[in-house]
Amino acid sequence: MKALTGVPGKFACAVILAAAYAAPAFGQAHGTFAFTGSMHTARVVHTATLLANGQVLVAGGIYVNSAACKHPPCKRQEVLARAELYDPATGEWTVTGSMPTPRHSHTATLLKDGQVLITGGFNESASILASAELYNPATGTWSTTGGMTVARYEHGAALLQNGKVLVAGGLNANGLIAAAELYDPTTGTFALTGGMNYARGGAQLTLLQNGELLIAGGNEGFTGTIAENTGCTSELFSNGHWRLTSISPEGVGIGGLAECDVTGDTAALLANGDVVINASSAGQFYDPFTHVWQLTLGSAVIPGAPLATLADGKVLVAGSGFSAEAALYHPATNEWMRTGRLKQALDGLTLTRLLNGKVLAAGGEMETQTSNGYITRTIVSTVASAELYTP
Repeated sequence: MKALTGVPGKFACAVILAAAYAAPAFGQAHGTFAFTGSMHTARVVHTATLLANGQVLVAGGIYVNSAACKHPPCKRQEVLARAELYDPATGEWTVTGSMPTPRHSHTATLLKDGQVLITGGFNESASILASAELYNPATGTWSTTGGMTVARYEHGAALLQNGKVLVAGGLNANGLIAAAELYDPTTGTFALTGGMNYARGGAQLTLLQNGELLIAGGNEGFTGTIAENTGCTSELFSNGHWRLTSISPEGVGIGGLAECDVTGDTAALLANGDVVINASSAGQFYDPFTHVWQLTLGSAVIPGAPLATLADGKVLVAGSGFSAEAALYHPATNEWMRTGRLKQALDGLTLTRLLNGKVLAAGGEMETQTSNGYITRTIVSTVASAELYTP
């Protein structure tokens, strides 16, 4: 998802697809997607978090209701505080407590005590948020916690081994952010820590097996020279400090990415400790022992789509660019290969691996076309539907 500068214009003319699809086909064929129960609210730019009890918490996002509009373009949209839970045992969704603050483009991080920390994003007034909230699965309720020192959206957040949460990067009214901060669950407060070498937004944080955190690429980082292009760089966080990874074999750029056009990337940790990213132009993987990035093989990468690591070590990618295509990354061969397609061509969905090994694809948006015989109009539609992928 590209960085937003307010409520995204592409949501301005949309319809809701909230059809009640059948419960999941638990006997579905391997390597395929099948519809499961639909959410109560269509949404995009939301978060999905696997809870300790195996359910999935979906929170926030944007809901567009064009039915209330008499004439397009439609601008009747809502930034959501609503949240709901998916139960893999039944394939159904239930409504849970709503967040105190409606938001989208935020982060959600599962804490060691089982609660979920929500940070930042946009509210219904298109204001950038510094506030944070906690979801308690035991009670199904939310509570506010200490706010961040820096308001931000499209940032990264990840749980450290010590139980704290690192929040880094993103964007706000001043542009890209290099500042990072730590959330301490014992005190419910944020405190600034060392800032990144390069300001970056839209980049994901990944916890490595050695306890360090990796962030790679980002958007809008070009400042005129390749060496200063955020999209070429990656950094490691440890003990309050950031350091750049190695220089690329080609000697181009600082940070070592094999391909510089890394915007809207998503990342997944592999069983061997490497990290694979799905970038806008090419897949790449990082070896933390050599600090070297290399390109992945195959042409099945779906640019900017989310990733989900499967139980067998492969990585599923799906749901970007209004495409139904999906692919699997095979670490043993460093290659992407096609797998079963989504039931709908979507963009902006979330992928969450369940405890049973299946992957839940939830929400997002799709394109449809209408014609009056003279003019064909493309409508971007928010969806409530969800699908299950069986490896």
